[in-house]
Amino acid sequence: MTTNLVKQIAEKMRRIRIPVLDRYMMTEMMPVFVMAVGLCSIVGMTLGALAGLVREVVVSGMVAPYFIYLES
Repeated sequence: MTTNLVKQIAEKMRRIRIPVLDRYMMTEMMPVFVMAVGLCSIVGMTLGALAGLVREVVVSGMVAPYFIYLES
């Protein structure tokens, strides 16, 4: 799927008359860029969900017994 997307982008870039070296660099960097954006999005959403869970635990008061146990 990624190679098909890269081929489509490369074909569109050929029509616009982008120099060969620029085209090559874009086609090489595009999959890595898409993967990096996806990975950052997944990590961001995971951390957001984890922060929400931690907030719910703190608000419910379930954290207090653990801190008392750790202090003694």
